[in-house]
Amino acid sequence: MNSLALEDYIKYEGKDRRVIELTDEGKSYAKDGTPEFKFVSAMAFKEKVDLAEMQQRVGDLIAKVGSGKAKK
Repeated sequence: MNSLALEDYIKYEGKDRRVIELTDEGKSYAKDGTPEFKFVSAMAFKEKVDLAEMQQRVGDLIAKVGSGKAKK
């Protein structure tokens, strides 16, 4: 292509294409919800519950990450 372009037989333009994709973690958030969404969704409206109870309901990781982000 370059040699044809140098001899003015053709003209071409290069185009960059960038693709943005979700990571596996992002795909799981899109499918199942974020940790803070899962954390808050496991509670009833105006319910008061301690962190230990929430760990039992949603698991340790979701309780830890979800509670911190939900507080913010």
